[in-house]
Amino acid sequence: MTRTQRFTLAATSLGLFMIYLDALIVNVALPVIQSDFKVGESGLQWVVTAYSLGMTIAIMSAGTLADLHGRRRLYLAGIALFTAASAACGMASSLEALNLARAVQGVAAATVNVTSLALVSAAFPDPKLKTWAIGIWTAIASTAIAIGPTLGGFMVQETGWRSIFMVNVPVGLVVLALTWRFVAESRDGRPRTFDIPGQLLFMTAVGAFAFAVIEGPRAGWLSGEILTLFVVAGAGLAAFIF
Repeated sequence: MTRTQRFTLAATSLGLFMIYLDALIVNVALPVIQSDFKVGESGLQWVVTAYSLGMTIAIMSAGTLADLHGRRRLYLAGIALFTAASAACGMASSLEALNLARAVQGVAAATVNVTSLALVSAAFPDPKLKTWAIGIWTAIASTAIAIGPTLGGFMVQETGWRSIFMVNVPVGLVVLALTWRFVAESRDGRPRTFDIPGQLLFMTAVGAFAFAVIEGPRAGWLSGEILTLFVVAGAGLAAFIF
């Protein structure tokens, strides 16, 4: 394995670790955030939901844009946006501002997720090395899932809930530096265009379905709101396939 391959794996794995950790670590901080902003559970759930929705609706478009305009370029943009959104979360003065920043984080996380794997795959053309590298890449995400709650609890107790977001700033800067210096650009060589109607239909279908699943337990699965969302999701999916 070359030096460039090692640093490519490090840069992409660290970025992946950051977005997966942020998806989990915030759950531990929810009671403190609720107390700080003096809000009920209905408003608090959007701290988690906004991130999930942002990631869900953006993941397909992020992959397409990366194939068209360069995976390294989109990875850098995703890390930069995620870092900035993390700082906005850490400095949020209201729950609404926090939720908006979390949604932006989710969009950035979708970009990082799809481009990091593509960059690893492109950096390791040898099939055996590629399998090994993707295994390491996957293990990094599993590590974030395993240590997220414990690390989050420690940080919230010792330094406050805002630190779980602000810690992403120096990590993001390191990832940006490594990516800029060592990661090679790659893109899909097949001719294609960005299908705007298709992308919008996908976002509508997946976004409506995800929103319905998240809100279903609160609103009731047979409520008009949830049934309408499922109908929109089904119609959007059918139109997308067509």
